[in-house]
Amino acid sequence: MKTNTKTYLVSGLALLLHFVSAHAQDASLMIGSGAYYVGGNSSYSVIAGDIRTDGNINSTAGNNFSFIGTSQQKITCLAGGGCSNVFNTSIYNTVFGNVNQNNSSGIRIESNAKVLGLHTFNNGATEISEGNYWLANTSATPFVNNNSISRFFVTTAHGLLKRSNIGGYALFPVGTAANLSSYTPLSLAYSGTADNFAVRVMDDIYYGYNNMVNGDPIGLKVYNLSTAFVKKTWIVNKETPVTVLSDGFLAKAEWNAVNEDVNFNHAAAGIDRNHDRTWFPQNALSATTGTGPYAYNAVQVVSYDNKFYPYYPITVSSIISPLLVTGLKLTASLSNNNSVTLNWQTLTEVNSNYFIVEKSVDGINYSGVAKVNATGNSTSSRNYAAVDNNINAIAENILYRIREVDLDGKISYSNVVSVKLTNDARRLISIYPNPALTDIAVHFKNAPGNYVVSVLDNSGRAISQQSVSVSGVLEKISIGRKGLAAGVYFISIINKANGNVQTIMVNVL
Repeated sequence: MKTNTKTYLVSGLALLLHFVSAHAQDASLMIGSGAYYVGGNSSYSVIAGDIRTDGNINSTAGNNFSFIGTSQQKITCLAGGGCSNVFNTSIYNTVFGNVNQNNSSGIRIESNAKVLGLHTFNNGATEISEGNYWLANTSATPFVNNNSISRFFVTTAHGLLKRSNIGGYALFPVGTAANLSSYTPLSLAYSGTADNFAVRVMDDIYYGYNNMVNGDPIGLKVYNLSTAFVKKTWIVNKETPVTVLSDGFLAKAEWNAVNEDVNFNHAAAGIDRNHDRTWFPQNALSATTGTGPYAYNAVQVVSYDNKFYPYYPITVSSIISPLLVTGLKLTASLSNNNSVTLNWQTLTEVNSNYFIVEKSVDGINYSGVAKVNATGNSTSSRNYAAVDNNINAIAENILYRIREVDLDGKISYSNVVSVKLTNDARRLISIYPNPALTDIAVHFKNAPGNYVVSVLDNSGRAISQQSVSVSGVLEKISIGRKGLAAGVYFISIINKANGNVQTIMVNVL
C-alpha cells in the first residue's frame, strides 16, 4: 500500500499563516533559507512529521504548534542533524508560541528552539539532542502535564534545557532516558540578579569535564575507584558569567535508588562540583530527603580559583571529597646556584598524611628529595615549602612534582615544574641510582675538597660514615647496598673546609 506522505515547503518571501494542517502520515514542514513562517496569537499549526528549517519560524506567545505524529518528530535543519545554529549560541531562528506534544514517540530537538508560551506534555517525552530548548516564559512554570514516568525532557548529547530569569527555585525536569528510573531532575535558585540557566544530565561520573567548551567528560570514570556516588552528572550553564568568587547558586538534585553506587549513604551525602579535573564538596554531609526519588539541597558554589567557566558539572556523593587533597599546586626556583626552593599549596585536605618532593632529570624516572608532613584535614588553603640541596651535577633542567600520600595510602600528584640550571649550579654533588637496587654512587663534579659522607636512617641515626678526599674534576665513591633494608635513607655530605652540609634522600628497594 502506498504511504500517504506529504512535505510542506516554504521558501522565498515571508508567509503569514493563521491555520496549517500538515497531519498526513509523516508530513513535514520544510522552510528554506531566507523564508519566514509567521504565526500570530490563536493561530494553529498541526504537524505529523518533522519541522526542518534553514529559515525562520516567528511566533507570538499565543501561537500553537501541535505535534501528532506516530514516530519521533524532529525539530531540525533542512539537512537534519549537525545544524549550524546549535549549542551555546544566541541564535534561535525557531520560535514557537505554545508546543502541544501529543506524540507518544516524542519530539527530538536538533536545532536551537525557543518557546514563548507553554510546553504541554499530553504524551511522550522531548529529547534534547544537539540543540538548546529554551523555555522563555517567566510568568509561570513553562511546562505542564509533565510527570516522572515518561513526560519530561531527555538530554542525550550537548543540548541543554534552558529557562529564563531564574531567581527562586526553578525545576528542570530532565533525565537520561524516558523512564522512571532515569528521571533525575534538578532545581536551581539564584540570589543574584535573575539570570538564564540551562541544564543537561548525563550518566556516570568522570575525573574531568571540558568546562570551557561544552561540559563534555574528560578521562576516566571516578566511580571505578570509588563506590559512593549517584552515577549522574548535571551540567549547569549560567548565561552571564560570574565576576566574583563568592557568587553561587542553590541546587536540589533528585535521583532514584537504581542510580546509586553500592556504598552511597543516605545518612551522609552532599553535592560536589568539578573544577579543573578535581571534585570539590560544596558543604558538610547531611541526610537526604524523600523515599525515591531522593532529593538533596545544598549551596552550590558557582566559581572560585579565578576561573569563571560557563559550565559547572555537579553530582551527589557520600564522600567528603573524591580527591582527598585538592588544588595541589607547585612552584620552584633556583636559589643562589646552590639549591632549588619548592613551594606548594593545597586548597583543601582530608586525611592527608605527608608529601614527598620528587624530581627527575629525564621526565620519566622520579626520585624523592624530601618528605614533609601534611596538615591532615583543612577546608582552607595551606602552604608548604622544601629545599633541594642536591642539584644534579649533569642535567641542565630538573623536573619537580609533589606526591601526596593520605592516611589510607592513596596517592595524588601536583603539576610538574621545570628548573633550568646555570653552569655554576651544575657543579654540585649528586647520587645515582635513586631509587637504588644496587650500590649507591656519590658523584663529585668540579667540587674538590675533603668531605664526610654518612648514611642516616629515617630517624637521623648514622648507619655508616666515611671520609673522602676529592681532587679531580669528576670523582665518585661507592656506598654498599648490602645491609640496608628496603626503605628511605638520607646521604649526608659535609664539606670539612666550610661546614656546608648537603642531605640527599634515597629510596632503597
